[in-house]
Amino acid sequence: MREYLLWLREHARVAEIAGEDVVAGATPDPDDDYLIAVAIGSAAEVLVSGDSHLLDLETDMTSGVSTPIITPREFLEQLKRSG
Repeated sequence: MREYLLWLREHARVAEIAGEDVVAGATPDPDDDYLIAVAIGSAAEVLVSGDSHLLDLETDMTSGVSTPIITPREFLEQLKRSG
């Protein structure tokens, strides 16, 4: 866990968006829309979530979501593969 937190500290960045930038209706749960807006606004490479509403989204241009959405387990597996 310590190594993971150190990796996050080194590679993560904080992203902020204005309320107007929230993509209304981007997800089945309106409380999750801001996460999509942050991912898009920050040009995130990936959005990590355990929320089924987010994980069920199509990650293609027809849904408006182009950022891959993966589970924490998938993210950790990707980290292990990338060294």
